[in-house]
Amino acid sequence: MARALTEKINRREVIAHILAAGAGSSILPFITPKALAAADNRDLWIILGLNGGMDQTHFCDPKAIGTRSPFSASSIRKYAGIPFGPDFTRTSGQPDRYAPFWSKYARQMLVLNGINHQTNGHRTGKIVASTGNLNRGYPHIAEIIAFAHLKPSDALSFLAMGYNNSTAGLVPSSQLTVDFNADQRIVDPLGQGMLHRQEYLRLREHLHQRMRQQMQSKSLSRKHRQLLAQSIAAQKQMENISSLGQHLPGQKARDNNIHRIELIMAGFAAGLTTAASMDIGKFDSHDNNDSRQNSEMLKVMATIDFAYTLAAQKGLADRLHIAMITDFGRTAYNNNEKGKDHATTTSYMFIGKRFAALQGVVGQTNNLVQPMKLHPRTLRPDSSGLVPNAAAVHQAWRNFVGCPASISQKYPLARFSETSSPLPFFG
Repeated sequence: MARALTEKINRREVIAHILAAGAGSSILPFITPKALAAADNRDLWIILGLNGGMDQTHFCDPKAIGTRSPFSASSIRKYAGIPFGPDFTRTSGQPDRYAPFWSKYARQMLVLNGINHQTNGHRTGKIVASTGNLNRGYPHIAEIIAFAHLKPSDALSFLAMGYNNSTAGLVPSSQLTVDFNADQRIVDPLGQGMLHRQEYLRLREHLHQRMRQQMQSKSLSRKHRQLLAQSIAAQKQMENISSLGQHLPGQKARDNNIHRIELIMAGFAAGLTTAASMDIGKFDSHDNNDSRQNSEMLKVMATIDFAYTLAAQKGLADRLHIAMITDFGRTAYNNNEKGKDHATTTSYMFIGKRFAALQGVVGQTNNLVQPMKLHPRTLRPDSSGLVPNAAAVHQAWRNFVGCPASISQKYPLARFSETSSPLPFFG
């Protein structure tokens, strides 16, 4: 088999390598992950999609509305000036389980309340929360971040680990999985079965030498030369991906949220990934709203805290930013099943070092969880102002992360907003 590889490179072999990095990959120079990590200071983003519709009135937009509220106004606490709802489902004598999280992260948190998603449907809600647009075909904000800060070695620039994985194709989206039970054998990308690692490395080097020789041939057609060049680039991307292993845990975490955070963080640490999306929780609480929202938010808090703890261990905490988005909000009052139904108004929460300077709350809702109009410059309540929607949030978010003008022109959001100028949510 080794002889065959050194003597002939056929179309099937070339295409196999191109497909390993994605069809139509461009010719990219090779940069080692170690060199990349040493010079890399890009922001890293995790977009957490809270499945089903978070009840913001229990958390970042707390409402104590007479006798119908599960908690009193006096139990609402402020952390770094941001009001948060209490852990009202805890047992007697048990400490507030929300308090450690809010007190730890509130100083680098920005909350946007009273955002009109213009839908109360799950499918459309996920699309608008992640793109700012009500219809399919627009890029996910994580995809925009990956595209805006793309570097040659970003083999896994956008990890799509759940919550509207559809993209606009700006960058390839990857869904990373790891077999922790695998031995030292690896799959031969040329389809020859299972090879031991050293044997595969030897064969790969033979293949590289032959490809380089082919590139020097004057008789090589332009199309074949381009295929070979793309194949070489794809192979080097694969070598970058191999560096992922040193950042992976020794075994799979039992908690799937923790497991996916470990995979995302490995991509960050290896210098291969800039942004990731991830779904979390089951917030669609049409019955038993209070207990269900409480238990799901505790999972979100534990996951975010783990992400920052792991990022600190890898020296990435100052670069890590996490956004919490959700399908839509929930109604102000419980239904007959002690649940809450869908409402179009929702909230966004952002955590990270860059938000320390922006820390606080923007936007308000009334006791029916209806958005209040904001002044387009001061963002203070103004009866003659504008109702902020997801398009307005995403316009500002795009600017904040350095979205190229060409992308904003190709995928405009202004036609879904009440203003052609982005509201200054991020300064």
